Amino acid sequence: MAQSTAKKVSVLFIANFINFLISFLIVPFLSRVCTYQEYGTYSQVLLFSAFFLVIFNFGISTISNVVLAEHEENESLVFNTATIILTLASVAGILLIVLAGNSWNFIFNNEVFYKNLVYFFPTLFFQSISSYFLNTLLFYNRVKAIAVIVVSTNVLKLGMMLYSLYVLHSLAAIFISISLFTVLQCVLLYYVLPAEVRKITFKYDGQIAKQLFTPALPIMFTGLLGSGILYANGLFISNMLSVKDYAIYRNGAIEFPLVSVITASILAVTMPAFAKFKVKGEIEPMLLMRKKANVVSAAMIFPICVFLFFFSKEFIVLYLSDKYIESSLLFSVFNLTLLLRFTNYQDLLVVYKKTNYIFIANVVSFLISLALNFFLIKNLGLMGAVIAYLFSVLSLAVLLTLITCKIAKIKLADFHDWRKLIIILVISFGTGLLCYAGYQYIGGMMALCLAACLYFAVIFISFLKFNLVDKIYLLQYATRVPGLTKILNYAKTKNLD
Repeated sequence: MAQSTAKKVSVLFIANFINFLISFLIVPFLSRVCTYQEYGTYSQVLLFSAFFLVIFNFGISTISNVVLAEHEENESLVFNTATIILTLASVAGILLIVLAGNSWNFIFNNEVFYKNLVYFFPTLFFQSISSYFLNTLLFYNRVKAIAVIVVSTNVLKLGMMLYSLYVLHSLAAIFISISLFTVLQCVLLYYVLPAEVRKITFKYDGQIAKQLFTPALPIMFTGLLGSGILYANGLFISNMLSVKDYAIYRNGAIEFPLVSVITASILAVTMPAFAKFKVKGEIEPMLLMRKKANVVSAAMIFPICVFLFFFSKEFIVLYLSDKYIESSLLFSVFNLTLLLRFTNYQDLLVVYKKTNYIFIANVVSFLISLALNFFLIKNLGLMGAVIAYLFSVLSLAVLLTLITCKIAKIKLADFHDWRKLIIILVISFGTGLLCYAGYQYIGGMMALCLAACLYFAVIFISFLKFNLVDKIYLLQYATRVPGLTKILNYAKTKNLD
């Protein structure tokens, strides 16, 4: 059973990684071909779409599986009730957008924003429903079906977007392509749902709706605040500066895709174990496992963060061309947030069922974000937005850490293995500085490739040689990150320990 679960998790993460990769690959094509105005508009519409999903999904996709588990005898009724709610919510959301009309152009400081947003209406309508279908499929363990549908439609979408970009030379065609494949993905996900579940009856149950809304709304507001920290930057920049400035900012505020896969992989392993430890009252083993997991996560993420800090200019020029060289400094500072995001600060609060504190921390962090964005963007421009985001993430991390220590009754000194985290960071920065100095002295593409290979090789060997990482934990988590298992097994055969 455990092996089967691990296999399903691996399939899902491989699919997620491929999707991250597809999203990561489309950006350089758009950046090179589109004007600043076009790329800025594209980014603004995607920003609006993400915000729309958080609001009008109501958090129902997250909580729906819990309600399904409680009503397995009425699974079709739960499905129909949730689908009706999400459909009506999406319609209401789009009507509100239409009523505001060209006012959106003023809010985003972009004369063509609303016109392009109209092409995205199908995406706005179907993305919430599609998200719900996907979570329902997860409940019924249809992982392979999800992977095939999501990956294949996203690959086809990428091809259609490139055709729209290079052949049709049309931003509108790009938005229409995304909308078409969002609809297709939703339809395909619907048809692989169990027949007894997806039976459309148009029946609505008020009691089930209440069970969906009661726990889902706090999740929605928490997600809204958490996402708002990032989304607020885009809105402030668009309104206070220009569409071009937002395009430059957006290409500096890039998160390396592998990082999300790493953190999600580790969380998938640790959260079920934490819950079991808590039920048994075994707090010490839970905290020990958490500390080891965080060290593994830091060992994977810190080196990436440090490398991108030193080689930000080279990365941006290679990835996006020298057209966005102004984004490189923003990128180097933005990625410092990865030093804070190597762990999930909410995990123990979820295990202790103290999620109300998560909401409070997000409210405080969001308010800090709004204040900092207003003053720093006004005085420092784009760098002000990046600094505001950095301090917002820092404030959230500090608040959740202090709250967790109080709830779990642990000392701050015991929250992490601080000694190993500091050593990992020092080794990463020291090696990065030496490799960057060597690259600057030699110069050229070959020197850059050599510096990258040497940097990660030295760090990888150092971490294992000095026993900074528990190899058992590292191998356990790596099985869920594509490509890392073979590397670790190879290192093991070389007796690096």
